[in-house]
Amino acid sequence: ASAGLTWQDLIPRQNTVYGPMMGTLWLPDTQLITTNIRNSLFIDVRIVIPGFTAWRPGSLTISNCSFTIEQTNFLLAATNRIMIRNGGLGVYGNISTRNGDLVLTNSGNLYVYSAPTNGVGNNYGARVGITGNVDIAASSWIYPFCDENTGGSVLFRMHTLTIRPGGGFNSDGRGYGRQKGPGKGLTGGHASGAGYGGRGAVAAGDDIGGQPYGSVSSPIDPGSGTYGNGTLYGTAGGGSVRIQATGTVTVDGTITANGGAKGDTYRDGGGSGGGVHITCSTFGGSTNGLIRANGGDGTTGYGGGGGGGRIAVNYTALSATHNVRFTCSPCAIWGFAFDPLDNSVHGARPGTLWLPDTALLSTNMTGNLFRDVQLYIPGFTSWSVSRLTVTNCAFTFYPTNFLLTVTNTLRIEKNASLGVRGNITVRNGNLVVTNGGALHVYSGPTNTAPGAYGALVTVTGDISVASGSWICPYSDLTNGGSVLFRAVNVRTAAGGGFNATGRGYRTGAGSGSPGDIWHGPGGGHGGKGGRSSNYATQGPMYGLTNAPIVPGSGGGDYGA
Repeated sequence: ASAGLTWQDLIPRQNTVYGPMMGTLWLPDTQLITTNIRNSLFIDVRIVIPGFTAWRPGSLTISNCSFTIEQTNFLLAATNRIMIRNGGLGVYGNISTRNGDLVLTNSGNLYVYSAPTNGVGNNYGARVGITGNVDIAASSWIYPFCDENTGGSVLFRMHTLTIRPGGGFNSDGRGYGRQKGPGKGLTGGHASGAGYGGRGAVAAGDDIGGQPYGSVSSPIDPGSGTYGNGTLYGTAGGGSVRIQATGTVTVDGTITANGGAKGDTYRDGGGSGGGVHITCSTFGGSTNGLIRANGGDGTTGYGGGGGGGRIAVNYTALSATHNVRFTCSPCAIWGFAFDPLDNSVHGARPGTLWLPDTALLSTNMTGNLFRDVQLYIPGFTSWSVSRLTVTNCAFTFYPTNFLLTVTNTLRIEKNASLGVRGNITVRNGNLVVTNGGALHVYSGPTNTAPGAYGALVTVTGDISVASGSWICPYSDLTNGGSVLFRAVNVRTAAGGGFNATGRGYRTGAGSGSPGDIWHGPGGGHGGKGGRSSNYATQGPMYGLTNAPIVPGSGGGDYGA
């Protein structure tokens, strides 16, 4: 009863309507359902047995078999261990062990499907409760599926969790279904990307991307889906991976909840990255470990990409080895993908990473520890270090009015990006941006005269920007507060420098804006903006010729 393969592959993949499903096997009773199911007895079948709503084996071993119990609100309650090897088990409901472990090995897979939830009482739609340990070996995976309409998710509880290299949790595209979720994208023929931790990207037809929602510290929601060509097709959001461990969580493999990606043909937007929420006593893992909730790609040239999801890891202590990598990247390609946070409504945005303390921060941020995350740590509004080097990492401090103080030199180097929403002080050294690095500084609003600064970068030495490297100052979108840089000398090499393109007032804002006018005219500043085909209004000139400290104004919006 195996399903044929198509471009969408087999069913345990995404919450879409495209993939083929396994066929059904009807049995009159449970005589073939034993505690040791093996030897290819069942291969890719959905088993239907009348009145079979619960299964309580002493222990359970599934070997060289793959099947799903086709019964909603099913209960699998083993007294001792559950082992799956070289096969798969699917359950629409709850799983528990009273005295044993859950072991997946030799390409053993577990598929758990959540029921709907209205958020009242239990905020989950399925639960896997293991009194012992969960051990996931190489090439073995747990696939949690959210309810595609309500976002009901699967909650996993255990003592310890060990994920070995090459295995893990995979909830890619298993969140809200296509065209569903609080952050779903819009469509006017070309679909915009969905949002969650970060907003989705605008589509080619100028439909605004889906907006952020949910909790930074407790991201139990899945990612949202989006549309395709008109109201057809579309992609699903990333799922939800929820782990509560009383002991240690060790991630040497992968936990992934990426948004569903384009369908190529039908102008799909990308689903937003999903949610990963881990609570544990101790957390750790090697550089092989990866936790991600990336936005899905939109269709090249048409659909908007998905925004990044949300990750939160609430640990009490770290293991001796704690080099797990985190990423909440927005879409990689189209519509308007990721211009690291321009001041337009176009680009998709990174998601959020919540940590309980600063233990993962150091004066040498490297090894892709963070990639495209907005970092939030409770109460962490300032950071003072002797020196700071950022290499092969990309992150932004989430709080506004943040203060970064470096006593000596601040260096941002190869494949690195550092963002600060606030002030930076380098007391006795230089600010160096080199080898393709980027510094993003975001101004807050100012309540004084327009053009007064809303963020200050003070360097007692020099500012040096190498070729291919950039400092990007962002003005406040509506107030116009801007970033002021102070240094002894400022040196920019050819092909590098300061880039404030598109980082002034937002669309429709500023003293030189014509307002939010459909088919609107251009914004003015040093010169008037141009007229549109429908309106004679022009954005007026403003500001001082000898002190141009006010940012440029936004033009009228095509779709406003």
